[in-house]
Amino acid sequence: MVDENIKNELEEWMKNAKKVGNVYNVRGSRYSLNEVPITIEKGKEIPNWSYVFVKHWKTRNPVVFQIIDVYFDQHGAEYQDVSISMGSPIKDPSMRKYKCRGLIVGEIEENGDIIPPRYPIEPEADVYLCPDDMVEFVTQPLDEWSIRIGEIPELRIPVKIQLEQLVRQGLLITGAQGTGKTTALITLIVRAALANPPLRFLILDWTGEFKAVSKGLYKELAKEEEIKGGSKGEDEIKESVEKLVKVIDWWKIYCGLFTIKEMRAFCEKFLIGVVSFIASGKQAVQNCLAQAIKSAIKSGRLTIERIREEIDNTGSKGFTKMQAEALVDIDMEDIIPSEDYFEKWSELGVPLDDVINIVREKRVIIIDFSSKPDEIRVPEDVETKARIATAIAKKIWEVGSYDPKFGCIIVIDEAHRVCPEKDFGYMDLIWQRLASEGGRNKIPLWIVARRLSLVSKKVTTELQQNFFCFNVEDVDRKRVEEDLGKSFASIAPYGTIPTLHCIIKSNGFKIPGQVVFTKVDVIERPAGARLSKDVFEEMGEEREARGKRE
Repeated sequence: MVDENIKNELEEWMKNAKKVGNVYNVRGSRYSLNEVPITIEKGKEIPNWSYVFVKHWKTRNPVVFQIIDVYFDQHGAEYQDVSISMGSPIKDPSMRKYKCRGLIVGEIEENGDIIPPRYPIEPEADVYLCPDDMVEFVTQPLDEWSIRIGEIPELRIPVKIQLEQLVRQGLLITGAQGTGKTTALITLIVRAALANPPLRFLILDWTGEFKAVSKGLYKELAKEEEIKGGSKGEDEIKESVEKLVKVIDWWKIYCGLFTIKEMRAFCEKFLIGVVSFIASGKQAVQNCLAQAIKSAIKSGRLTIERIREEIDNTGSKGFTKMQAEALVDIDMEDIIPSEDYFEKWSELGVPLDDVINIVREKRVIIIDFSSKPDEIRVPEDVETKARIATAIAKKIWEVGSYDPKFGCIIVIDEAHRVCPEKDFGYMDLIWQRLASEGGRNKIPLWIVARRLSLVSKKVTTELQQNFFCFNVEDVDRKRVEEDLGKSFASIAPYGTIPTLHCIIKSNGFKIPGQVVFTKVDVIERPAGARLSKDVFEEMGEEREARGKRE
C-alpha cells in the first residue's frame, strides 16, 4: 500500500539529489544485486562510507548503496615510469578516474519498506548522493527504544541501535589496545542505563576501568538537567548516580560463598592435611593433633591456645603431646585463623542472593576484580577470579531461567579470562549457554575481546549479530573473517580504522545486518592506570629532590 507522505518525500529526495557518477566498469563486469562498480565524475569525489542511490530502471524506486573501497584508476605508461625515475614526473590528472564500489543497502518502496532489489542494477545508471534525510531514513531504527552510539563521519548523522536486538542477541566488541572499544562500551552502558525503560547491567570488571560509568552517568544526567532547565544541583545529581550504581569487590563475593560453619569445616580439613604433611611418619602425633583440632572447632574457638588445651586433654603420651605442641607453636602459627577472623570474613562476605537483590535495585553493578583485600587473605590468582565470575554467571542464569520479570546484561571485559579458546584454558559451559540462550531469558552477554583469537569461537559466533569491529591486530583478522564471513572481511579496512571509529554490523539497525561506519561518542574515558610518561616524570623529579637534600 502506497504511503503518500513517504512517496512525496522520496520524490523530493530524488528531485533535489546531486548526481555524482554512474554505474560502470570499463573492464567489463557482472552488474549484480549486492555490489556495483561506480565511476565518479571529476570534481565530485565522495569519501568512503558515503551513501548514494540510483533510480531503478524497472521500479523507479531509489536503490541505496554504501560507498566502500574508494580509489583512483589510471592506466600506466612507460614514459611516465621513466620520468618518475628521472625525478621529473609528468602529471596528467586528465587520465585519472575516481572509482569505488557500492554495497547494497536496500530499495525504498513507496510504502516506506526497505527491501533487497528484485532486479539487478543496469550499467551506466546515474548515481546520486543521498541527502542527509534519506541516510537517516535507511539507517536509523523506527523503534523509540533505541540509543545513540555515535555518528557517521563526514555526514555527522547520528547512529542509533535498537536495544531490543542488543538484549535478544547479545554483543561482541573487538579491537586492539587503545582503539576505543571500552570507551564505546561505556557509552552504550551509560545510555542504555538511562533509556526508557532502562537496562540493568552486571559488569565483570577485571581492570577497574568501568568505574568510569559513574562519571558518565553524572555527565549525561547533568546534560539532561541543563536541557530541560531543571534545578538539580551537583550534589543532587551525584546522589542520583549513587542510587544507580553499586561497586562490589570480587573478594567479598568469594567470602560470601561460605558460611562460618562451612569455613570451619574447610579449615579443619586443611589443617589436618597440614598435620599429615608436617608430622609425616609420626602417626601418634598426627592422631593427637587431628583430635585436638576437631575438638577446638567443636568448641567454637579455633585458636592456638585452644588447640594446646585440647592436646593436653587427649590421651596421648607426654612426649607425643610435647611434639604436637611444638608443631602448633612453630609450624602452624601463621596458618591458624582466629575466631575474629572468621567473624570478619562472614561480615565482609556478599552472598550471591544479595548480588541478585542488588541487581533488582540498581541499574549498574560492577564486580571489581582489580581490588585487593586488606583485612583478610584470599587467593588472588586468575583461576580463582574466573571461578568467582562463573559462580556469578550461574546464579544469574538460575534466576533468569525461572523468573520472567528478571533481566540483566552480563558485561565481560577481557573475555579471554573466562571464555578462552580450547587451547588456552578451561571454559565453563555456562558461558556458551549464556551466549546462545541468554538473550531469550533477558540475560545476554556483552563481551569485549582485545584478542579475538584467544576467545572461544563457541561464544563469539553466537554474538556476531551485533558486532563492533575496531582496528584489530594482524593475527585476529583471520578470526574476524572466520566468525563473520568473507563478505564482511572484504569491506573492513583493517589497519586504517582511526581510534574511536569502528565498523558496526548490527541487527539493531533499521535494516537487520546492515554495516555502518561509526565514530563513537565519548561520554567518559575508561578509568585506568596513570600514564607511563607521568609516572617516569615523577620518578625523575623525586630523584632530583633526593639529590638536592643529600
